[in-house]
Amino acid sequence: MIQKPKTSSFSVRFYTHRTNTVDNSACSFGWKVFGDHCYYFGRDLKNWTSAKEFCEESGSILVRIETPEENEWLYNHQEKDDMWTGGIRSFYDDFIWYDNREDMLYTNWNFMEPNNRYDNEDCMLLLVTNSGKWNDRKCSTKAEFICEKGI
Repeated sequence: MIQKPKTSSFSVRFYTHRTNTVDNSACSFGWKVFGDHCYYFGRDLKNWTSAKEFCEESGSILVRIETPEENEWLYNHQEKDDMWTGGIRSFYDDFIWYDNREDMLYTNWNFMEPNNRYDNEDCMLLLVTNSGKWNDRKCSTKAEFICEKGI
């Protein structure tokens, strides 16, 4: 009697993770890459105007957050403080991006925000708490900041 050889079967699943990051060498030292933009995380505390000026002197703008993926990536790179973005309150009391005066097509406001609580919260922060939600705050508040420029 001839016996058939025993066989066993198994399956293998391969998971891939697609990321929008590329080699950081595409950006200047100290900048991080996501998609086709370079980002600088300013760790020193500045008011909104000083943060904007710092970014512009380096050939960039305060960050314009345009997708949930970008928002999550930025949130994951925050360390300890809320961070200024390029969002500002417009004449019509909504928020726009300061560099191009365009409406925000994507938003991620914290619950009950923007609320203009003290009637002068005209600048936008990415919060270190609450999973990267946004908050309006007085522009004179000192916070960390994020600069952005194209590759």
